[in-house]
Amino acid sequence: LGGGVLTVARPSRPTRLRQEARLRFAQRLSRWSEACSKVENVRIACERVEERRAERSAATTIQVGPDMSTSRPEKEGYEPSKEKTGGPSEAAYEDRDVAVATGVPLYSIDGRPFMYRPVDTEPVERHWDGHLLQCWGSECSLLGWLVCCVVMWVPCLAYGRNMDQALRKSFLWQAVLYFVLAMGFQSLVNAMVEITCPFKTWERMDASGQLVEVMHRSCLKYHYARAAFYPLYFVGIIYFAYRRNEVRERFNIAGSSLGDFLSWFCCASCALCQETRTIALYIKDGNWIGRRDANSGYGTLPSQDSSPDPYRPPEATAPPSLEPTHLYSNQV
Repeated sequence: LGGGVLTVARPSRPTRLRQEARLRFAQRLSRWSEACSKVENVRIACERVEERRAERSAATTIQVGPDMSTSRPEKEGYEPSKEKTGGPSEAAYEDRDVAVATGVPLYSIDGRPFMYRPVDTEPVERHWDGHLLQCWGSECSLLGWLVCCVVMWVPCLAYGRNMDQALRKSFLWQAVLYFVLAMGFQSLVNAMVEITCPFKTWERMDASGQLVEVMHRSCLKYHYARAAFYPLYFVGIIYFAYRRNEVRERFNIAGSSLGDFLSWFCCASCALCQETRTIALYIKDGNWIGRRDANSGYGTLPSQDSSPDPYRPPEATAPPSLEPTHLYSNQV
């Protein structure tokens, strides 16, 4: 107030991370509440339909007379000659209400569609693009070779992008985690082995002034370094196999948990290459965008094929022209 500069303290990194986590939680909570509200709307619509059907059935109860013939109860002002004989029935309109409330296309009992035919939501089994040892992909395309090179040179970036696109995880944190689990520990152990290797030799000057080759024989340190590497290696393999299994179950990809573990255990680079190639081709922002064929189809848009829809009524076409054009075809 006295002419000084007003400064605002920037929140620290842990504070920003907490704020981002709270924001993500709030977004997930809002999406969950929207889903719950849609389910509630569906339930209310179904209850209304059942009430209407119950009222209609109670109003149109069949009466049996002495001659064992059925007759409809006459209402006040009811004239059989003015009864509607065409158009959609009340049940058809009720089906339309359910379709609008649920968003699921339905067809009426009169055969008149209010919306499109329901899309088949049965899960279709998908597959990884190419087998495990086919690092360049099933079609040997330029993208397959590019993925292979990226996985070979910067695997941490490839893994971070996979988790970001498939599971919506943080790209940076997943890349750093891969570097620590797969590359950092391995580099550390290699450095320890290089220092304590029992077969490492160097030259040393003796008392007479001559260079003598000396061999380090501390085998105990060497074995300690080797023993520390394997548990850390298995921790990384288990984590990466768990994430692979999570991606496979989310997008209904064929395989098993044991196969995911063996893929990373036997050839980690091949497994990462296969995942990166499949995600780059078929997955974007957590959604499957691949082809609707034997390898895809669950949770995707219906294919626009040329086969006619037997449930869809024929489109209205213009009537044929009645103009006798053939009479004027020979005129100049």
